This record gives sequence, structure tokens and C-alpha cells, in this order.
Amino acid sequence: MTKRFFIPLAYILFCLPPARAALANNAAYIRDVEGLLNSVGTRDSSRPQLTLKLADAFINEALTLSSEPTPSAQTIARTKTARRRAVQLYQDSLTGLKGQFRKPSGNARGKIQFQLARLYADLGENQTAESIWKDLASEVSMPEVQRESALRLAEVLENRGGAGELKEAEGYYKRALTLCSNQDVCSYIHYRLAWVFQRQEHAKDAIQEMNQALWDSKGQIREEALRDLIGFLGGQPDDGKDSLDQIEKLSGKLKRPVLIGELSGSYFSHGNRHAGVYILDVVNRKSPSLKSYVRLMEEDYGFRDWDKFATDIDGAMDLHDKGDAGDLDSEKILRRLTVQLDGERVSSPKSIAHFKKAVMLYLALYPTRNERGQMIDGWIAATSESAEKIDQLKIWIAEDVQAKRQAEEVRLRKIRASLAQTSRDLKVVIEEMTALQTFTQTSAQTREGLYQIGFAHYQNEDSAKALPIFVELALLPKSGAPDKWSIQSEHLALDILANKKDFAAVQKQAHLWTADPRYAGWVRDTQEHWEELAAIRKVETSARFEAATQLGNKPEALTVFAEDCEANVLLPQSCANAKVLAVKLGDQKTLIAILKKLGKKDELAAELEASAEFSEAATLLERNLAGHPVSTRDTLKVALLYELGGSKVTRDRLLHALVTHLMASK
Repeated sequence: MTKRFFIPLAYILFCLPPARAALANNAAYIRDVEGLLNSVGTRDSSRPQLTLKLADAFINEALTLSSEPTPSAQTIARTKTARRRAVQLYQDSLTGLKGQFRKPSGNARGKIQFQLARLYADLGENQTAESIWKDLASEVSMPEVQRESALRLAEVLENRGGAGELKEAEGYYKRALTLCSNQDVCSYIHYRLAWVFQRQEHAKDAIQEMNQALWDSKGQIREEALRDLIGFLGGQPDDGKDSLDQIEKLSGKLKRPVLIGELSGSYFSHGNRHAGVYILDVVNRKSPSLKSYVRLMEEDYGFRDWDKFATDIDGAMDLHDKGDAGDLDSEKILRRLTVQLDGERVSSPKSIAHFKKAVMLYLALYPTRNERGQMIDGWIAATSESAEKIDQLKIWIAEDVQAKRQAEEVRLRKIRASLAQTSRDLKVVIEEMTALQTFTQTSAQTREGLYQIGFAHYQNEDSAKALPIFVELALLPKSGAPDKWSIQSEHLALDILANKKDFAAVQKQAHLWTADPRYAGWVRDTQEHWEELAAIRKVETSARFEAATQLGNKPEALTVFAEDCEANVLLPQSCANAKVLAVKLGDQKTLIAILKKLGKKDELAAELEASAEFSEAATLLERNLAGHPVSTRDTLKVALLYELGGSKVTRDRLLHALVTHLMASK
């Protein structure tokens, strides 16, 4: 039930209430009146008037006591006593002080009865009070009393709220309305009658009555009636156009454009979103506000009006650019919107663009909220183009730098570096990893960052910048095993040098590791990286071979090839190179050694013969004769070689065997 207007009823009392100072000393006032009443004779003509004054004094005391916000039990008892005393005094007045004086009649009697009814109502004796008011409501000779009694009855019936009682209250309010002559009283009756119609769901009648309750006798708006009128209008199941027209006129007269927005809110609160949006849109066109745009965005989303959504979000961003700030209600709406749009991204790809714009608006309006990181992550997840992500992250990082949000700056720089690495935007990788070096807290973090910078230079084919970083990271620790950044940097440094064909430098860089006395132990004991560690020696060996190849036809190259051949390293190329180069350099000794290694018996024999190693050549050829049919020519050649080598006994043995064979075969 809406609060009742207070209508002063002093004009129906026999005396005006005492002033505030007198009320504070009401007990003394009662004693004075009682003393005066007791001091006069029983037939004194002043007794009826003094009796009424005393009754009024007790009413005022009751009113004062009952106005306490939290009355005690003692105060409640005093209040009840004061009312009972007033009832007794008024009843005595009605009897002419028990027959000693003429009984009051006409208006005087009606006013006393009205006061009695009020007291009975305050004492909870409602049936008695209503009976009196009903009688008084029919007294056409006393219009003021009749009107106030009708009002009291109507209020009682309205408060009960039953369908029949509301209808009966409507009748009493209408009767009181015919008797009102004061604008304030009439406005009040119209106000109460409007609520009776509203509760009976007679919306048009309620609005009509509330319109007549808007103004007081001074021509000023009654705020409560105005507020309730807007509430009534918003409860109508219409499109809001007629209500808007009415409130626009009122807002113009009162110079309060905010009333139109309140009408929109009323429609929203009653669930009529279409009318609410229509009116809010009108309000926003007349006086754009960021709050209105955000509210409209929420409704656009609900109606799936994406074109309107895009227009409203652009309008909100434009207002932000002009300095309009968001409030907490708008923040809640925007946060709710982004969550809803984010949830639709997979099932409705067209929501992605709207989600991203909503996030950008949220971040622009509320850059310091805790939800900022979540909003950014959602935007990144919704964005498919790496370049777009990288560019936007740069802006957000700059904002974090400005606001000194170091933790978020580091997080976003890592994300940006990772995205750039995936899309091979190597300049951005270098930029972010270099910036992140400022925030490293441990040696391991510093080394990892340096490696990432070097690797980005390496991928960008900028070996001049990458190599020094890898060489620095590849320096062996004074104690303990090398970490993964050292091992990977060593391999990348070797790779860069190899691509330059600087195999001497490759060999030198690798030798720094393989020559370390701890190297074999690392290869043997390191489970995670033993293959990479072992590969360094292979790279060194290959580099040594390639460096020798670059020397050309030089003895130093032959030495390397021959040693590798003997050691079974890089076979068969090492032996093949050694053989060819030994021939070119005329190094028969080395050539013979290589041929022995290769098992080239015929070639070896020829080289031994050419180098005057006759006995050794003969021995090798004799082995070749074994298992073959006896050849006179070959046998004689071997015998000759033994003779040239000074082995005559061996020569004779072969010749004797040849003669024996020939004689046997005739």
C-alpha cells in the first residue's frame, strides 16, 4: 500500500493542538485544565468547553507518545490510558455531562462523534469506530464531517483489500470527492481512488484519477503522485507511445527530462521490454548517455537485433572517447553481456565480432577492474588473426606499462612473444623477449630469455646477432653439467658456423666441449640430453673432415683422411679421399697403408713393387696364387720378385715347385 497523504484535521477539532513547546510539557497542561475544571461549580457554563479541552489534551498526549519510534511497554500503556480518558470525556460531553447541560447537537455533536470514532480505531475497537463513521457519512447536514467519515471508512476498507471491500471503498471515496472543496483534500481523494482502481486492475481509471492527484493547492507537483503515475503507466501492456506523449508534456512543464527515463524504467520493471526499449531509445536520442547505450545493448542482445547492437556499441564507444565514464550498473551489464556472447562464439560465429567489440568497450571503460585479464584472454581466444592479436597486445602492454601493472605486463609480453613465435614474426619475438629480460628474477630465467632472443635472430637468419648469444650461453659451467640452454646453444652455434663453411671454427667450438675432462661423464650419466651431448663429438669429427677437404691437395689434408681411415671414422669417404690424395701427392707409404686398410691386394702389390718392396710384393702375390691353377707366368713373376728382394731360398722353392708341376703334367 502506498503511503497516505497527511491531511490536517485541525479544523474539526475543538481546539488547535498545543505548540511544540507545550507538547513537551503536556502533563502539566493536562493538570492545569483538570485543575481549572475541578475549580468551577458543577453547573458552571464553562464546564462543557473545559471538558472538551481536556479530552483534546489527552488526544495530543496520546499522539505525542505514539510518535516515538520504539515505544516502551510503559509508553504503550500510557498511550492507551490517555485515549481511554479522552473517550470517557467525549462520551460525557455527548450526554451533556450526564444531563447537567444541554446535549450537543448538529455539527458539534458530529465532531465529537468523529473524534470518538478515531479513538476507537486507535484502541482497536474497529467495529465501533466504523459504525460511527457510517452514520456520520450519511449526515448531509455536516459536509466536512461527512467527507472525513467517508474517507476514514474508505481507507479502512481499502486496507482490508478484498474485492468487495475495494469496491465499497471506491464508493466512499467517490462520495468524499463530491464533498471536497479544498484542492489538497481533493488531490488526496483522487490519489486514494487511483490506488483503489489500480488494485482492482482498472488501469485506465487509475491513471485518470492519478492525473487529477498530481497538483496541490499551490500548483506544485505532488512527487508521490507523479511517481505512482509513472508506475501505473509502465504497467500497461501497450507500446509506450501514448504514455511517452503524456510524460513528455509533464517533463517539459516541470523542466525535468529525467521523467522520460523513469517511464522507460517503469516499463522495464513491469516486464514490458519492447515499450521500455522504445522509450529509452527516444531518451537516448535526445540526450545520449553511455548508461543508456549499455542498457540498450543488453536489450538488443535479447532481441537479437545485431544491427542495432552494433550501432549502440559504437555510440557508447564514441561517448567514451568524448570523456563519458561508465558507472557500476553499466559495468555489471557489460560483464554479463560479454559472458553471454563469449558462450555463443562456438555455436554462433557471428557473435564473435560483437563479443570482441563489447570486450573493447569494457576495457576502455573499466581498465583497472580485476576482470581486465579475463576480458583480454577472451578477446585473444576469439580472434583468429595473429597479426591482429599482436598489434592489440602491444596497445594493452603500453597501458600496463603506463599504469605500472608489472605482473600483467609480463604476462601479456609472454603471450605476445608466443604468438609472434608461432606466426614467425621474429622481430616481435626479439622485442618482447628483450623487454622481458628486465623482469627475470633467476639465472635460469635470464638464460632462457637470452636463448629465445638468440633463436629468434637465428630463425630470422641474422647469424651475426645470434652467434654471440649462443657462444655465450654455450660456455661450460665451472661445476655441474651444462643445462639445456647450453646444449641447444652449442648445437645452434655449430650449425651457424657450419653454414658459413667455417669448419675450422666449428671444430674449435666443438673441441671446447669434447676436450673437457668431464665430457665423457656427461655423455654417460646425463639421461635427458646424452644424445645431443654425444652428437657434439660427431660434429667435431665431421668438421675436422670438412676442414681437411677445404685444404685441397695438401699433406695436412692427407694426414687427416689417413688417420680417419685407420680409425674407421667417416668410412668409406675418409679412406677414398686418403687414397686419391696419396696418389696425387706421391705418398706411396701412406697409399700402401690405405690399400692395406682397404684390402686392395692387386693394387697394393703393384704399389709395393713400384716402391721396391719386392719381397713384400712377392709375399702378397704368392698368397693370391693360392687356391688357383698353377700359372707359369705368375709363378715366375713372384720368383723374380723374391730374387730382386734377396730371398733366393724362397725363389728356389717356387721354381722347384713349378718344375715338379710341369714334369707331372708333361
